[in-house]
Amino acid sequence: VIVAYALIVALALLIGPYFNSRIQNLIWNKTQLGYYQFNNQLQAHRLLFIYLTNILGIIFSLGLYKPFATVRLLKYRLQCLSVDVEDDLQTFIANQSSEISAVGEGAADIFDIDISL
Repeated sequence: VIVAYALIVALALLIGPYFNSRIQNLIWNKTQLGYYQFNNQLQAHRLLFIYLTNILGIIFSLGLYKPFATVRLLKYRLQCLSVDVEDDLQTFIANQSSEISAVGEGAADIFDIDISL
């Protein structure tokens, strides 16, 4: 039973970062905001390294490293994300500020939808 559990955990650690990186790259590389294109270059082997070292840090610190591990993972994910900008973003924001409505926020509150990274 212990060997089977260890095999499942090892397989999840090897396959998980690959799928996480590919899915995040696919989602962000297909996302556009007007004429602005998002670009994401998350690498599976780097994500695997971060997962493994974070797990070791959490185990050896008896859980005290958990907040630092979370920030470290998020920092890497955000470092890989960029926006290809053709014009100034201030003009885009100025054009969009006139079209702001509270309907979306109200609908998210009604349906209890949390939109996050």
